[in-house]
Amino acid sequence: MPHSVEAYAEKVRRNKERSLKARDIAPLLHAPQHPRRVNACKRNLVRFCETYLKHIFSAPFSEAHIQALRTIERAILGHGSWPALFLPRGFGKSSMMQAAALWALAYGHAKFVFILGASQGRAEDLLRGIVIELACNDELEADFPHLCIPIREIQGSRQRALNQNIGGELTRIEINKERVVLPWVKSNSGNPLPFAGSTARAAGLGAAIRGARHTMADGHVLRPDLVLIDDPQTDESARSHQQVAKLAALLMQSVAGLAGPGSKLTVIFSGTVIAPDDLSERIMNRSISAQFTPVRFSLLSGLPPQELIERYREVRTAALKEGDPDQCNEWWKQHQQELESGIECIWPYYKRAGDVSAIQTAINIFLDDPVAFACEIQNDPEMLRKQLKDRYAEEIQSQHLLRCLVPLERGTPPAHHQFIHAHIDVHETLLYYAILSVDRDSAHIVDYGVFPEQPGDINHREPRLSIKQLFGTEPVAVAKAVASLIDELRNRTFANRHIDAITVDTAWGATSVVLRQTLAMAKYVGFAFAANGIARRPTQSQISDWKVKPGELHGPGYRFGHDQYGPRFTYDTNFFKSQISALIQSQKLTIFEASPEQHRLLLTHLQSETPVISTYSGRQFVEWVQKENSQNHLFDCVVGAWAFSRVRYPQSLAPVPKAEKTNPPTQQPAEQPTWNQGATLDVQQQRPKKPRVRPLF
Repeated sequence: MPHSVEAYAEKVRRNKERSLKARDIAPLLHAPQHPRRVNACKRNLVRFCETYLKHIFSAPFSEAHIQALRTIERAILGHGSWPALFLPRGFGKSSMMQAAALWALAYGHAKFVFILGASQGRAEDLLRGIVIELACNDELEADFPHLCIPIREIQGSRQRALNQNIGGELTRIEINKERVVLPWVKSNSGNPLPFAGSTARAAGLGAAIRGARHTMADGHVLRPDLVLIDDPQTDESARSHQQVAKLAALLMQSVAGLAGPGSKLTVIFSGTVIAPDDLSERIMNRSISAQFTPVRFSLLSGLPPQELIERYREVRTAALKEGDPDQCNEWWKQHQQELESGIECIWPYYKRAGDVSAIQTAINIFLDDPVAFACEIQNDPEMLRKQLKDRYAEEIQSQHLLRCLVPLERGTPPAHHQFIHAHIDVHETLLYYAILSVDRDSAHIVDYGVFPEQPGDINHREPRLSIKQLFGTEPVAVAKAVASLIDELRNRTFANRHIDAITVDTAWGATSVVLRQTLAMAKYVGFAFAANGIARRPTQSQISDWKVKPGELHGPGYRFGHDQYGPRFTYDTNFFKSQISALIQSQKLTIFEASPEQHRLLLTHLQSETPVISTYSGRQFVEWVQKENSQNHLFDCVVGAWAFSRVRYPQSLAPVPKAEKTNPPTQQPAEQPTWNQGATLDVQQQRPKKPRVRPLF
């Protein structure tokens, strides 16, 4: 029997009412169980953490923690200030930022919280932690039932969130990886509760976040009023001046575009210095923006006497070699009063398991990695420049470089040098290049320069003639400039010889893929190769220790293999910078004849970094640290060209045979794969039909 339209509409209405009633969580709600502590924590972030987040902050707070939390609290309650907190690594900065967001949202101190991290994933992790606390924290549920119970009841289901209501009015909860919208809940008087409809979002620093807005259930439009920036840089980006400059620009542009017209914006920065002149140090020195108010904390007030540190180093090295770390702990206990006299540690609970005290833990970090100690533990890069001079290796001095000048004209390689290599260092404004002629144990700088060529002095940040002016502002502009420079260098002659190979730094920001695709063009195959210089820290696995892939050429400090875009050369910049330093000091790296004034750019770049010696796991490492306000691009070019030349003179090139399910052949001396002595590497000619040993490409 057909139903009338009115009957069908009535049926839909009844079903809707039945569904709403089934999803009505009003019977589950209750009054706050401890209203006094709710009021006590309303304007006290420290008490909020100690009351509701004891499982996160299990160790007692130090004075540094309390001061940092008070700074965050004043900024959120006062609105409009921009504190920048720098705490040692492992002090719970991210947990404090998470607690600040939770506290601000629960009490309505902030209605729209934006969380920015080094990447989208890191920011989402922080947001996920906030959601978990709201859904699973029983202490919060007891005192904030109207906030926590609706989130707990949807059990992560989007369908439940769509239908959930209180007394027939939808709560309008939204929860996903990037955004959380808190439940729309009203009081008995009919007014929305302080947290009702508030939102929190997560984004990476490079995301397009300007103009962000959120419309509440009552039609009110929110703009961000609290921005939490948590550790916005990675180890790699902190050591790249180009990426630091890019992050600084993104930080200021993104944050400045978040505030609504006439509204106040609170920005809280939380970070740790990773390397000298990184984003954190620039914010600390107010060189990015005077609006940030830096607050810096160092773990130790000083170091033990140098002679005691050296004695402890010897004892610890011997104990670790014997596999008995208790020996150095016993020695520390015997000399603890001497070692720790006059030294204050801001948090005694920083002690690692097995160590005698937090001061010993810090000194262990100092011995293993003085760069990490100065930057990440003390937040004091100046310590590298002032207090660790006795740990510096010999720097490249002006007198060393002047002795390297030889009576050879520009563009003329020594007759005994077999190959000519060039390296291009890629930047957004300019390209830098250096051309080296090489043999097994020496090199000669045949030529160097910048592209586009500059009239007069070179200003890296604001050149008179930039890539943008010649090739446009599109992402492919840098790739066009690189292709133009490669073609120009390829046509140059050097005493009737040509460049044998060019490497290009393809690890520069968003242009990486475009550059790889450019180098994959047929005309560059076997001549121009992608390169990626990586500064490996002592605590990281060294490139020489990496597992060798089938068909990969390898040697001390480098790997030369193949990926989806073509050939790729990876090398350890610290390793090869030390080699260049040794070549300069032994005068095995020479430079074409010109006056020191004419070579001023090159000499300045070659002296732009300082080597720091450290010991880790019984091995000694040299880490090159860039000096403040210096440019090192031509130094990088010389290092890249020299590193790639080592593939010509292999020291350890044992390609891994391709795995085959066949009987092993009779052992014969394996032939070393070598390059043709001509100008290019013919990839196709080196690919036999059925090789026993997989070729390079």
